[in-house]
Amino acid sequence: MLPERYLERFNYEGNFPYRNGCVAVFAGDDCARSELVIDPGRHYNSVGVVHGAVYLMIADSVAAVAANTDGEIRLSTVGSYEMLGSAREGTLHAEATLMRKTNRLIYHRVEIRDDAGALVFHATVQSFRAAKKG
Repeated sequence: MLPERYLERFNYEGNFPYRNGCVAVFAGDDCARSELVIDPGRHYNSVGVVHGAVYLMIADSVAAVAANTDGEIRLSTVGSYEMLGSAREGTLHAEATLMRKTNRLIYHRVEIRDDAGALVFHATVQSFRAAKKG
């Protein structure tokens, strides 16, 4: 599948991450990148910084894009994360890179950075193959 068509699968109006501002901008070779422009009215918590659930949504989404670049259908099952900072404005930039791939499982490291390049969140996400490509 062409990269443009693949990204369209994740950037459509009915997709939860896309409806919440997360846009996949690159996918290929078991890795992916996405971005989210911070909207205080949608993304802040009660103390005026981006809510932790936003970071989790971005991490899960970009890992899913990366896990499915080969046409297999994979779903995330396990993840671990650390919030290392907080953001208030600008764009969050996420990247999922391949750590390990087996016949049934794939593992990605996800890093989310702010516009200044500071690492504000990182995660490890495991996905399993739910169906083989046909």
